[in-house]
Amino acid sequence: MKRILITGVESTGKTTLATELAQYYNVPLVREMSREYLENINTNYSQDDILAIAKLQIKEINKYEYNQSPYLIVDTAMLVLKIWSIYKYGSCDPFIINKLEGLKWDLILLPYFDVPFEEDPLRENPYNRSELFKLYHKNLESSNENFYVLKGSKKNRVIEAINLIDNLSF
Repeated sequence: MKRILITGVESTGKTTLATELAQYYNVPLVREMSREYLENINTNYSQDDILAIAKLQIKEINKYEYNQSPYLIVDTAMLVLKIWSIYKYGSCDPFIINKLEGLKWDLILLPYFDVPFEEDPLRENPYNRSELFKLYHKNLESSNENFYVLKGSKKNRVIEAINLIDNLSF
């Protein structure tokens, strides 16, 4: 199974892209656990909550370890949690760092922030997307993972992503 991760700055179309790709290929989608978690706690979150979200995200990814689908599409994972934890709290739990280093991806898609920011009660950073994007890009460059920046319209991003996925060798 080829594992494809969509990661990056908030409000760049990650969930939309992940959902469309999973539907296009008719494969499993590991949804972003932070949204579900934060909607259920009904309070301000803490760094401990980021760790709890990381554990839920890993549990969801591991559900598909032995799935026979050709692809697994994952909407965010440890990199988002690492960057957000460091950005907001100045540090990151070792569990997240270890899981980030242990998870390997066949393709990582990093949507650019060239789409309008959509307001959402769970989104916090409409004004520093450029700064955060640079952190994602730097982390991915240093990881030696196969990643690609997607730019342009939603339609263009989906077409580019499908082309990249179709060119993955088995």
